[in-house]
Amino acid sequence: VIYLKSDIGKNTGDIYSYSGDKNIKLSNAANAMKIENSKDIVILKKYDDSSSVITADYYVIDDDGEELVSENIDVGTFVMNSFGDSAYISESDNSKTLFVYSDGKSQQIDSDVIEIMLFN
Repeated sequence: VIYLKSDIGKNTGDIYSYSGDKNIKLSNAANAMKIENSKDIVILKKYDDSSSVITADYYVIDDDGEELVSENIDVGTFVMNSFGDSAYISESDNSKTLFVYSDGKSQQIDSDVIEIMLFN
């Protein structure tokens, strides 16, 4: 079981794994999580909902531990396909850049993108 345990009074929590005999803390200060494929975990941290676009930092936990994939992604654009690959728009310096994350690597696709219509 992998679960997100709330920090009392905060909008964040810690992510744990339970394997039948003990709880193992995998990450802290997470706002949301989901399974990327059968084993990797997507974590969103540092939610910022102070403007019209909700942003967060995108992390992945895999066999090697926690890794930052991208900062300041537009949470509303984050999509995953059935293979566990993801596409998202990252915002920086008033520019919106489309990225695809696959096989442990993030690749920049294009800039000034405002919406992801389809991701297979």
